[in-house]
Amino acid sequence: MKKTWVKIVCIFLGILFCFSSINGFVSFAQDSASKEDPLITWRNQTNASIKELESRDKLSKQEADSLQYLKERKKQLDKRIAELKIEVTNPLSSSAVRQIENKLDAEAKAKTTVPSPSPDIVKAKEAEIKAKDEEVQKESLMRAEGEAMAACLTCKAIAANNNNICNEIKDKEQSEVCRSDFMLLTLLGELEKSKGVSPLALELSKKFFEPGIFYTSAEDLSRKAGFICEAYLNGDAKGIAPFLKKEEKEVVSALVTGNIQNCLSLYNNQDEWDGCVNFANFSLAIKSQDKNACSRLKDPKSRVLCTVHFNKNKEVCDDFLKEELKIRGVK
Repeated sequence: MKKTWVKIVCIFLGILFCFSSINGFVSFAQDSASKEDPLITWRNQTNASIKELESRDKLSKQEADSLQYLKERKKQLDKRIAELKIEVTNPLSSSAVRQIENKLDAEAKAKTTVPSPSPDIVKAKEAEIKAKDEEVQKESLMRAEGEAMAACLTCKAIAANNNNICNEIKDKEQSEVCRSDFMLLTLLGELEKSKGVSPLALELSKKFFEPGIFYTSAEDLSRKAGFICEAYLNGDAKGIAPFLKKEEKEVVSALVTGNIQNCLSLYNNQDEWDGCVNFANFSLAIKSQDKNACSRLKDPKSRVLCTVHFNKNKEVCDDFLKEELKIRGVK
């Protein structure tokens, strides 16, 4: 009889524990869902725009390009959300912290009686976590805005054929990227114009490709930089492969030939693969002298630099910046 009562009590306690666990989980889920990150809002807005365009029976070319562009931006937002571990899985969210604190508190009570933290301490901890969340999100947004502004100024430098505009970029690294992009487009334009290795093309090639070349002297660098120019004009990278550094080999070969087959060895690394393919398609658009090919480039920055290379209209730079800031929710 005594054993029977013990079993009944155990069952009853088990049921109570299950109800308690379920209520705790629901509370945690509701708390997490109530706090939507701005990046998620932008992604949802992008999703809505995509669905609206896809619902139409027929799209104009501009609308089709916009749909493709929005899908690419959604991928970027998804990637950024995953990197920051936003949404319910965010380890810095207040609900996640409370769940961990409750578990530790329960384990401590099983061993000894420990006073629970005061409401003031809990509030202070939540405020600290919230502040950290906001700081991370603010830094991410500022970095994205800075990159968009740097791309806009690079675009204007190309439109005006004046790399001094790159000096307006406050971030030193982005300023160097601006000068590098300017140099590359000037080099490709000179090669297309001269149809040969002119003195200007050789100097630009030496400066741009120097970090990716094995060379022993200034003369050796000049000779190999000339080979790269000839490889671009011929569309064949076989002759330059032996003296390219390993980390530069695929990208330079793709840039010289405009052929994504040179990127195949990078297929298992998504970021490197995307970058290499972008260089190949960018080069192909310039080589083909096809303005429409620029609109098919997936990377927004490459798309606007390719466009301004042909039309030298700085208004496309301002339009690019407005669109990028709009995507980020900045007015």
